[in-house]
Amino acid sequence: MPESTHIPQAPATSPLAELLSIAGPTVATMASYTLMTFTDKWLVSRLGPELVGAQGNGGLAAWVPQSMMYGTLQIINTYVAQNMGAGRRERGAAYVWNGIWLSILFWILLQPYTFALPAIFRIAGIDPHQAELATQYGRVLIYGCVLNLATRALSQFFFGTHQARVVMTAGIIANIVNLFVAAVLVFGNGPIPLGLGEFGHVVGAIGKWANIAPMGIVGSAWGTVIATFVELAIPLAVFLSPKINAQFGTRHAWRWSWPHVRDIVRLGWPGGAMFANEMICWGFFMVYL
Repeated sequence: MPESTHIPQAPATSPLAELLSIAGPTVATMASYTLMTFTDKWLVSRLGPELVGAQGNGGLAAWVPQSMMYGTLQIINTYVAQNMGAGRRERGAAYVWNGIWLSILFWILLQPYTFALPAIFRIAGIDPHQAELATQYGRVLIYGCVLNLATRALSQFFFGTHQARVVMTAGIIANIVNLFVAAVLVFGNGPIPLGLGEFGHVVGAIGKWANIAPMGIVGSAWGTVIATFVELAIPLAVFLSPKINAQFGTRHAWRWSWPHVRDIVRLGWPGGAMFANEMICWGFFMVYL
């Protein structure tokens, strides 16, 4: 009988290495929005200590109501992965699109909340001037939160298809954009605070060239909104690309679908409620305690 041929097998990937290769980009993506608001805090701290508290309170007031939908949308990656594993790739894209539609609907319903911010800060006993600044910052973030939520829905597609690096790359680029755009809008063509070094010189030159009036804390919020748009645009371009469309039919499943919305809400709301509960407790601790 002919001698059997031994085919060498590739060494098995360590479970820990496989876990980190998937979880690493996911964790980095989750930290993206937090890092943007941290950048805002660093920038406005150069204008005065009272703006640090205002930025924190305004950002918290804008984030807590979003957290319910943010947590609910996490279930989308499960539907994407299940349908891909079952050989029904095109069905996963419909969940992504309906997550985006849900984000838009939630954003519309959230807009009246912006009028309640002054009362919320007054009840919390925050200094009136700081409350006014916090309201200005929080309102801008709420105006733009549809971009953050839509990014969250879209990112679940890449998590479910094991392409988290797409979202991580978008997050890195968006944070770089936020650093420069927010700085230009905060300081504008006005004086640049000491201690920013060469970065301050570049920001000041751009502000004077574009003749942008200093916007202060509001400028930092708009910088975050603009950067979030970039963070959404990059994975959206990949999602709609010819290659991904050929594999998953991403350009054809854009219509609102009650069955898909019902699936997302039915299985996603417990996770959203848990996440929102954590954010409410954290907010209470930060503001009151």
